[in-house]
Parts: sequence; structure tokens; C-alpha cells
Amino acid sequence: MTKVIIKLESDAIVGINISGHADYDEHGYDIVCSGISVLGQTAIVSLYEVAHIEDLVYEIQDGYIDIKLPIDINEEKLGTSQIIFKTIIRGLEGIKEAYPEYIEVYEEEVQGYVKI
Repeated sequence: MTKVIIKLESDAIVGINISGHADYDEHGYDIVCSGISVLGQTAIVSLYEVAHIEDLVYEIQDGYIDIKLPIDINEEKLGTSQIIFKTIIRGLEGIKEAYPEYIEVYEEEVQGYVKI
């Protein structure tokens, strides 16, 4: 199962952590895992190219994507990042609606991620 943790600070989405494999099908044929992975990687590319967050903090490994906004993000970039994050989260929730036994989505309150 894939676990998604949405990191919130002062009602702002400041990061997303995606871990685990969906195990819907065998490696290379797992459409659930592929969809989740594409959304995570789309978040990273969009935060760089659309929100222009050059100092984005992220890590990608097999079965793991972790994304964090930089601590000193400005208000404009934070606003754009919220649109991107909310769009990605909506996609992840859509996968959860279609395949609830393969993905869990949680919210977690954090502190000290960004200066808001």
C-alpha cells in the first residue's frame, strides 16, 4: 500500500511525502503505483517550472517521493505552490476513490517548514 502524507503548516500545504508501493499488480504493470508516481513527479516539475521554486527540497527513490517547500519561500511562490499542491492532491484523492485498498492519504500538521 502507498501512504501519502500531506504536510500542513498554518493551513498551507508545505510538503508531500509518498511512500510504499501500491501492489495493485506486478512491477511494471502496476497502474496505481504508476499514477501515484506520475503525480508526485509532476508536483516537483510544476513547483520548479510553474512556481519557479528553484530551491525546492525533494528526494526521489524507488517507492519514495518527499517534497518540501524551502523555508524562506516568498508569498507569491507560496500561493502558486498551493494551487499546484491542491491539484496534485485532488489527483491522489481520485486514485484513492477508485482504488481505496491501495492508497492512504493523511494530513499532518508540522511546524518550522516555512516562515509564514
